[in-house]
Amino acid sequence: MDARTKVEKARFLFRLGAPFALVFFILLRIYLETEVFALNPAFSYYRTLHLLFWFLNTFFLGYILGCLLGRLHPVNFMWGGYAISIMLLAIVWSMVTGDLLDIDYYRGGWAEKVKHIFTFGLTAPHNHPIIPGAVLAWLGMLFAGYFYSRHWGRSILMAVGSFFIIAAFATVWMGPAGRGDFLVPVTTRLTIHPFLASFYVSLHFFIFLPIMALAGFFKKDGLLWLVSGLIGLGAWILYIATALAMGWFGDSIFDAVVTGLPIGACIFLLVRIIFWIAGREGHPLALVGFAWLLASQILVMGPIYAGIEHRLTRTHIWGWQAADPFVTVRLVQQDDFPHLAGAFNDGSVYHPLWPNLLVRLPMEP
Repeated sequence: MDARTKVEKARFLFRLGAPFALVFFILLRIYLETEVFALNPAFSYYRTLHLLFWFLNTFFLGYILGCLLGRLHPVNFMWGGYAISIMLLAIVWSMVTGDLLDIDYYRGGWAEKVKHIFTFGLTAPHNHPIIPGAVLAWLGMLFAGYFYSRHWGRSILMAVGSFFIIAAFATVWMGPAGRGDFLVPVTTRLTIHPFLASFYVSLHFFIFLPIMALAGFFKKDGLLWLVSGLIGLGAWILYIATALAMGWFGDSIFDAVVTGLPIGACIFLLVRIIFWIAGREGHPLALVGFAWLLASQILVMGPIYAGIEHRLTRTHIWGWQAADPFVTVRLVQQDDFPHLAGAFNDGSVYHPLWPNLLVRLPMEP
């Protein structure tokens, strides 16, 4: 094997491993952050999926930004799957300082959240551990943009754009009505982590499609994908209309929309496979991409279809000690709490293990 062949083989293996490295580093960060080094350990199936698709969406939006502004070819951005390992700096922070992690969305009123955004998180102490990784990510976008585009204006726009992407995802803009201070309260039967997992996985579907287009997956058979997509869209709309008419989710439009997307995606992919079998072949990686999108939908929606999503969201108390003898804390999900005693008419209870905490049910962060 000559030197050139070895280099090409190494490049192929590097690119092949990038998506697996991306998911691996994200899952590792999630487990260490929410369980091993967490102030309030709460590792669970739906919290993992919620955070997984949060990270993937922010990464892929930066990916699209790099392709459009920095003129990066999608293949040239594969190193990002390895570079995302810088997110583990938050774990290193905890190991070095000895402080447990309480990383979360920006808290407080909307004025306070805007302040956190434009001070780069410096006014949000609970998120200080992520600042070193965020700074390195912005610098990486800046210099990678210049390296590929040879244009400082484009690279600066990439860095600024990546900042606003992270800022947009640093706050929960929508959530279950009556369970938090959300700009867009949504009627839903889902608790916070299944809700956010459903929202982010649905958003992931529409973020990933432009990436496949930028990679040229639809270049030769775009019309077939368009026809398949329109048929899938029709199936999705039909499901939503049926679910609302039959009252499957009460008056929750959100629940009908997110649970119908996997149906539409399945029909979408099935129609394209039928075309493929009929001799209208296309880019094989396009099928791989759609298989991933469908699998990700099933991971989130499968337990919701089965009605067992509440069993996959770990119950824990989210709060803090204070000088005040009664501190209101919030519960991640509604469930049976046989260990709670002393219920009052206003829904408050005392927890025997934390006598200085007053727990109010049912609320969620």
